[in-house]
Amino acid sequence: EDGVYEFSASIKINVTTGPASGCILTLKKDTAVFKESHGGIDSLNDTAGGTIYTGPVELEEGDEISFYVTLINKNGTIQTGASETYFSGRQIS
Repeated sequence: EDGVYEFSASIKINVTTGPASGCILTLKKDTAVFKESHGGIDSLNDTAGGTIYTGPVELEEGDEISFYVTLINKNGTIQTGASETYFSGRQIS
C-alpha cells in the first residue's frame, strides 16, 4: 500500500574467526541502497553488530525493503533473540 513508513533493524553476530575489522549495516529499497551505517565491533567478546533506523520513507505499493549486514575480513553466525536481532517496520500514514 502506498504511504509513509519507518523501519528499524538490529543484528548481533558472533564472529567465528577472531575480531572483525568492521561491520556495515545496509537497508535497500528494491535493489538500491537507501540507508547505510557502520556497526560496532567488540574485540573482547568477538561480536559485531548494530542498529539502523530509516526515519520516514515514502513507499509505493510493490516496493520491497531488505536488510543486509557485511562483516569486514571475517565470518560469523547471527545471534538469535528478539532483543539482539530483528527487522521491523510500520506504516505512519
